[in-house]
Amino acid sequence: MAARYLNRTTLRRAATILFFVVLPLLSVASMYRSNFADAGGFFDLRVFWNAGKDVLAGHSPYPSVHEIALGRENNFIYPAPMPLLFAPLGLVSFHVAAAFFTSILFGAVAASLWILGIRDWRCYGATLLSMTTMTAISTGTLSPFIVLGAAVVWRYRDNRAVAAAAAGAVVVAKLFMWPLLVWFVATRRLRTAATALAVAVAASVVGWAALGFAGFTQYPSMLTTLTRVEGGRSYSLFALLLSAGVPRAAAHVALLVAAAALVAAIIVVARRPGNDERSFCLALAASLLLSPVVWAHYFLLLVIPIALSRSRLSPLWLAPLAFWFVTYTAHNQGSTARITIALGITLAIFIRTEVRREPAPIFRTAEPIHAHAA
Repeated sequence: MAARYLNRTTLRRAATILFFVVLPLLSVASMYRSNFADAGGFFDLRVFWNAGKDVLAGHSPYPSVHEIALGRENNFIYPAPMPLLFAPLGLVSFHVAAAFFTSILFGAVAASLWILGIRDWRCYGATLLSMTTMTAISTGTLSPFIVLGAAVVWRYRDNRAVAAAAAGAVVVAKLFMWPLLVWFVATRRLRTAATALAVAVAASVVGWAALGFAGFTQYPSMLTTLTRVEGGRSYSLFALLLSAGVPRAAAHVALLVAAAALVAAIIVVARRPGNDERSFCLALAASLLLSPVVWAHYFLLLVIPIALSRSRLSPLWLAPLAFWFVTYTAHNQGSTARITIALGITLAIFIRTEVRREPAPIFRTAEPIHAHAA
């Protein structure tokens, strides 16, 4: 009996290490190998790298509205502080920039989980295996930084300076994160909301001033054109409406109605005592649902509600793996079903985190990798 128990324990430990350590590391190695061998690898990072080189050369990193309308998807369309931050990348070769930048992305994902209080090493492996994480890093996106910023907002929500700085930075980097400011207001952190907005505005003005206000007046038109060109290709609620045959104007109106409803919901939920966490997760859900353009790596935000509701490994940590079967291409390929399933997974995760926020652990507490059976 002792030998049989020992064998089961050994097999269970070996399977755990295989799934949560070996497979993630093999996935990372495969990603680096394919991306460095492919001239188009690290697609978003190439856009950032070129923008940094443009800044160093004294050129505007912004395309014309006509170039965006061509739908080439290699245009830099971020507020002015961002190209200044990417300027150092332009000083080195692309391969060096890619190795450095992606290493920081991995660190941002790990730091996000740590800040949210996750100490179960298996959760880190599960997160690394997710399609959302691998897409975010293999493409070289800002999503890991957005998640890190949102995690900092939550962890230091009662520290006005830290929370406002983090929220302001997140909103500047990705405008669709504006519901975080609504959350501050809803939870009566009015000064933090005002400070965060001031940080975002000041950073944008200073950044554009440093660029000679290149692209400043055209920026709203850039965003409008980008939505028109790419909105229907993504995994957003807006794309779902378009794929279902809803006229574009009506789809925009529907988003406005949804925005009003979600803002009201954030406020109502936040007004109830002890509901800071629920209203915060609702703000994250609003960010994803209201953005007219949602790519697969945006769903990396789901690790936050998962981490807040499950401090140790449970089946919910494995739920994002389902995106491998849905968002396996950058575009939705005109499939209403794929968009529906992607949004369904998202809503299911948010709902599940609300059903049981602190369940008894389903899996055993993680044993150290180096542990031996007695």
